[in-house]
Amino acid sequence: MSAAADPELVALVGRLRHDLGRYMAFQLRAVGDGAPHTLLCEALRADLLQTRRGPAGVERAVDLWDRALPALERSAARQLQPFEDLRREMERVRSCTDLLERGALSPPQALAGRKAALAAADALRALHTRLREA
Repeated sequence: MSAAADPELVALVGRLRHDLGRYMAFQLRAVGDGAPHTLLCEALRADLLQTRRGPAGVERAVDLWDRALPALERSAARQLQPFEDLRREMERVRSCTDLLERGALSPPQALAGRKAALAAADALRALHTRLREA
């Protein structure tokens, strides 16, 4: 099955791009690499631990990813490089999330988490674009 033949896949990735890609890097885009550690950690907590907020509660970035991953792995998206990039960066986001939740995030780890979240958002945007253009 080609990615272009599956409008449901394009819609799924579009929703994921909005719910995950946009909001897991929302505050992090405004916080530079030279920001104080406390400010960077605040942005990481907001973007990674409270990625989606709504009447049903709060969801972390990794929870949104985990919910979408099985469908993506069964789809034609799994054959595309942006999907592999996204998978790799989301594992880095998961590591950062674990450290954040334990209160054990060092300054270099916080910078790595910011970089991973931004790269994952970019990979998700690239995947969505690739699927729409296929």
